[in-house]
Amino acid sequence: VDKAVELRKVAADAGRSGELERIAGELEEVLETKMRSIAGRVRRGLLRAHRAGELEEIRDELDELQDVVPTLDSMHNQRVSPTSMSGSP
Repeated sequence: VDKAVELRKVAADAGRSGELERIAGELEEVLETKMRSIAGRVRRGLLRAHRAGELEEIRDELDELQDVVPTLDSMHNQRVSPTSMSGSP
């Protein structure tokens, strides 16, 4: 949704308030609708898991994933590290 708001501001700043602003508004609506849909599915899934007593199992699985999946920060640091810049493995 923030990107759509940014697009609308850029369009207004550029003096092209017509077509670009309309497109940004439509994009904002589409993204908002998708976000609400995803949030609803997540909410229903968590409620279903809670009722089935599976939340603890899900938490354990997420903890395991957190241990093996790199974070965005660690991936960024690896790309910018001096060893990656020198070409050595």
